[in-house]
Amino acid sequence: MTEHLTDVDRLRAITRYDLTDPHLRQALGRITAETAGRLPGSLTAVNILLDRAVLTMATHGAEGTMTAAIGGAPAEWSFCSRVVTEGRPQIVPDIALDTRGDVDGGPLTAAGIHSYAGVPIATADGHTIGTHCALHARPGQYDADTIAVLEDAADRIRHELDAALS
Repeated sequence: MTEHLTDVDRLRAITRYDLTDPHLRQALGRITAETAGRLPGSLTAVNILLDRAVLTMATHGAEGTMTAAIGGAPAEWSFCSRVVTEGRPQIVPDIALDTRGDVDGGPLTAAGIHSYAGVPIATADGHTIGTHCALHARPGQYDADTIAVLEDAADRIRHELDAALS
């Protein structure tokens, strides 16, 4: 489903989840660690996209970064916003060369991140609320096999989120 980040029904769908549940965050942390193990050298994350911000639910390999310290980032800095609005997997082979203009990749490249891959996380009723993504310091690190790894993990993430419905 293609949705805008400010879609009220999409935002309401997010509010049905207890995103503060420590058990949920632990489970998502385990999944991101497993994904990172399958994608060597990658930082991995589970993100929920609000209207103007990314809420980082879990990361692996990004500990000590600004995003991990503050728990998210502005949506306009995140390629996850593209995944959510388009409702489909995305690969950005070289963030510095991305010319679409919908995401400011400057903060990522300044932090040494050059490749991105992400898949949508959708609710049972079809609202895309977030992503499972991977980031790498070198350009050109991701392909269709990466998307398959992320999608496999995203199924498990959906299960964990469904268990945290308020």
